[in-house]
Amino acid sequence: GVISALFAQGELTWRKEQLLQEIRWALRIPDDLHQREMQRVHSDSMLGQIRQNSAKDVYFPGVKPSDPANNQEDFTANKPLNAF
Repeated sequence: GVISALFAQGELTWRKEQLLQEIRWALRIPDDLHQREMQRVHSDSMLGQIRQNSAKDVYFPGVKPSDPANNQEDFTANKPLNAF
């Protein structure tokens, strides 16, 4: 769930912790259930690998990120959109 996704992204920042707290309050998740989920996430080896790779920017082994200098077209330019 949400805890797994945030954990896989790397360290929990104060903003992520605040977000988790707000979700817990909204969903009325008790402290003991939250603690069990945090323990599960910390002991999940697959999430640990994802987290390590995320910290190294290794998302797809063997695939290099595209180089913006090689792009043929500038997609960020202000161009009119065709409505039809």
